[in-house]
Amino acid sequence: MKTRIIAGVSAALVVIGIIYWAPLEVAMVAVAVCSVLSYLEFDKLFFQAPKLTRQAGLSAMVLMTLLSLRQSLEWSFVLFGCFYVLLAIIHVVRSSLNQSMQEVVQHFSTELMGYVYVTGLFGFVVPFLEIPGHGKDYLLLLFLIVFIGDSAAYFVGMKWGRRPLASKVSPKKTIEGAVAAVVASVAVTGVWVGGIYEGGEIGRAHV
Repeated sequence: MKTRIIAGVSAALVVIGIIYWAPLEVAMVAVAVCSVLSYLEFDKLFFQAPKLTRQAGLSAMVLMTLLSLRQSLEWSFVLFGCFYVLLAIIHVVRSSLNQSMQEVVQHFSTELMGYVYVTGLFGFVVPFLEIPGHGKDYLLLLFLIVFIGDSAAYFVGMKWGRRPLASKVSPKKTIEGAVAAVVASVAVTGVWVGGIYEGGEIGRAHV
């Protein structure tokens, strides 16, 4: 418990430092590292055996798409289409070698879902930092919601959790913890908007 709290607070301080004081290049590197680690975790969760070519290829696709999102949304859609076709061709070739069509479709769908899932989660982080005005504040609020919600889910789940939420994905997650996460997330958002911005710069903008 103590170790978890220390790790969480340390991670929060690092995130705040990157958001407010680190150069943009540092934030981009942090996003790149986290996105690759996230895909590798996804790969580990959905594939029984690790495969270096699959992990390296999908990680590269994720990184290239994240970079394209900073340049042009239209270009990122083009890149996504190219990667979609490339994955489809690779799996069609595999189907003619040593895999059944059912395995090919399953693997293709899983890889595509992992690619979209990770890029969808991390693609907005750096653009948020570049929003004039309160972009950094909004990004901090997002991380605060995640941190508070996850903490509430953990402590409530440990104390009162009885009904499993998704036992195959995470055996310790419970419905009670999930409800606590939603309530805590809504509460911290309300406090942030009402307590911090009420009467401040955002509040005055609407007067």
